[in-house]
Amino acid sequence: MTLDDAKAYIIPMGVYKGKTIGELCLEKPSALTWYVDSYGGKNNLLRAAAKVLLDAAK
Repeated sequence: MTLDDAKAYIIPMGVYKGKTIGELCLEKPSALTWYVDSYGGKNNLLRAAAKVLLDAAK
């Protein structure tokens, strides 16, 4: 997954449903850490997109 793909990934459920990972990164960056470390769902694309953005920020 590229950085642009990750930024454009639309969150399909939950509190942030309908937002992109890129929007979430700007509005609440700590949520990305939660998706990587604590999210227990089956959506691996969501977890991967959050990880790509976190890794890019390092």
